[in-house]
Amino acid sequence: MMMQIVVVGLSYKNTLVEIREKFSFIQPTLEIGFAELHKKGNIEVCLLSTCNRNNLFVYKGIQT
Repeated sequence: MMMQIVVVGLSYKNTLVEIREKFSFIQPTLEIGFAELHKKGNIEVCLLSTCNRNNLFVYKGIQT
């Protein structure tokens, strides 16, 4: 099995606050979104969010 890993990040060092504000997350929305991704393609997601940055890690196993 091969795997794909994608990382997307926003940081206070390179992203305007107006853009970072659009990427604020609330728990119920995250749970629903993560569950939908998992159902559609066995995708695992991890969100690391602090006051200064957001990093989204996405993993998908690919059958070969």
